[in-house]
Order: sequence, then structure tokens, then C-alpha cells
Amino acid sequence: MRSATSFIDVNAPVPDEIVRQIRQSDNNALIVRLHFSVHHLSRWLSPIHDPNRLERAVYRGEPTAKEVVIGMRDEEQRTFAPMYLIATQPNANLDKLARAGSGDGGA
Repeated sequence: MRSATSFIDVNAPVPDEIVRQIRQSDNNALIVRLHFSVHHLSRWLSPIHDPNRLERAVYRGEPTAKEVVIGMRDEEQRTFAPMYLIATQPNANLDKLARAGSGDGGA
């Protein structure tokens, strides 16, 4: 079994064009871009049908790819409502939001 690091260079620098796009973006564009990163990562992993690649960590004690994506989705669910209010309302009242995560999370 090959490790994920044989496919991806985790130390690769970000291309200058991407850095330029990020610097020219306003806060709302960056928020949208960050929200789509979880979706993009999930779609990138979806075609992998070998459970070993998704459910085994590269190194002992580290989270698996599946655990990382699930954690990112949980965090997105927790933060989406406040981020949406901040992005769409000039004086967002975050106190009016229902407490996300007050229960056990269900499924």
C-alpha cells in the first residue's frame, strides 16, 4: 500500500497566481472560498473506493483522511450560521442564534 505522501507533496509552495488571487479577494470571497474547501476535499476523496486509503492513517496516532473530512464537516456545520449572519448582515446579532451542538449530534 502506498502512502498519501507519495501522491501529494505536502510541503509544496502555493503558486504565485493563487497567492495573488487570495490577496486581491475581499473577506466575503475568502469566506466562500474556505467554505468550498471542505466540499472540494470531500469530492476529491469520493472516488477512492479502497477503504484502506480512507480509513487508515499514514502514521500511527494521526487521524485518517475520513476522520479529517468528518471533523471539517462538523466544524463547518457548527460555524456556518454565525459566518452567514456576519457575511450578510451589517450588524449581525449572534445572540439570537440557537446553540449549535447543544445536543449529542444525533447521527
